[in-house]
Amino acid sequence: KAINSAMQNVAVQYSYVKDLKNKFIANLESIKDKIVINGNGSPYIVSISIDGIRGETVLHMLESEDVIIGTGSACSSSKMRMHSL
Repeated sequence: KAINSAMQNVAVQYSYVKDLKNKFIANLESIKDKIVINGNGSPYIVSISIDGIRGETVLHMLESEDVIIGTGSACSSSKMRMHSL
């Protein structure tokens, strides 16, 4: 019974996040000539590029508004770099 309840909650949350992402993307329509939406996979991830603005600049601007974003891909975060001594 607990698993059924948990799975039902997951479905509700998934639907909520998917709708939230769709609303966010719809709000970007007014600046669609300046951005590129990079794929449309998981509803938990929104990947965009903004023409003429470095990611770090956007990161700091949004951080000052208490919005936290990332500017790199998760798959590159675990790559080890070897340094010669």
